[in-house]
Amino acid sequence: MSGIKPGGSLQISAALEQVIREIEGVLKGLKRGTYTDGPIYAVDVGTVSIFQINGIRTNAANVGQYPPAGQQFSLLQGPVDVFYCISDGGIYVLDSQLGQLLKFNTLGDITAGTPANNGWWGGPPGAGAQQFTQPGSVIVDSALNKYVADSGNNRIQWIDPNNNWTALYGPAGNQNYLSAPCGLAMDSSGNLIVADTNNGRLVGIEDSSGANPTWHVCAGPPNKTDSFQYPSQVAVDPSSGAIYVVDSYESAVETPGGSPKKGQKPTRLIKMDDFTGAGWTVNQQITNNAWGVAGGATGLIYVTQGSDILMFNGIGDQNPAAFAVPGAVELTGISVPIFFAS
Repeated sequence: MSGIKPGGSLQISAALEQVIREIEGVLKGLKRGTYTDGPIYAVDVGTVSIFQINGIRTNAANVGQYPPAGQQFSLLQGPVDVFYCISDGGIYVLDSQLGQLLKFNTLGDITAGTPANNGWWGGPPGAGAQQFTQPGSVIVDSALNKYVADSGNNRIQWIDPNNNWTALYGPAGNQNYLSAPCGLAMDSSGNLIVADTNNGRLVGIEDSSGANPTWHVCAGPPNKTDSFQYPSQVAVDPSSGAIYVVDSYESAVETPGGSPKKGQKPTRLIKMDDFTGAGWTVNQQITNNAWGVAGGATGLIYVTQGSDILMFNGIGDQNPAAFAVPGAVELTGISVPIFFAS
């Protein structure tokens, strides 16, 4: 996939030029090692809460839970994924049971989800133009475009910064193209990568926020010696551009278009150098119940498994460090923001 078509011309504004310069600076900074992982945010479906973990890489973690253990918070009923957006400092929480995307300014921000705060999208669950049914993943880009894997409706919902909704079904609007898409990621070129779970493949959407997005498919390595089974979540390593996929040997949803499956399910971690499937490498270390995956600034790959967060130092790491999140029961979505370190 490529961000700009060969032979075309591009008119850009001064503001866009500034954004491009900032992105180039981020990429250069990553190469120099001037960026670091921020606090980790993880969803726990077992306690219906969000955890914020600081210092996990130093074994001196400070863990906060919201809402606190034993308390109820009416705005959360079935959270499944979380995304920290550096551009606006928002903590975006996807609630599958409510069929809503909620934005928190901090984990204790009780104004999230109120119309006056413009901190909610969707709900109640449904198949309408501005609804979700059992959504599985959310990401927010630097321009504040929000993308939600609307698993139960076999589509991706794109919400632009002006709150206009567009349903991405497939090429030419093919509503039979995606089947229970659960995971989302975005590469450094702005290409959207979708874990098309029940079709057993990744789908790449080039120019996803444009008028004519281009769709690509990856089902396995180029030599076809292997293939995805039920890819549930996907992440891009910002330091190398490699793609990491949590792949299950059985469906990651209860039913086609259903909610995330609870309990034990055999899983593996797959790395690809790029969207062609080149460099396909499998790590069998995560044997059961893995769900979320995120890439860090220094090449660490974070995977949620049960109540643990596993930290892989590359795909060949057969003995990943494991951090047991105090009070967690079953972690799903995970977000690792990257900040300037110097």
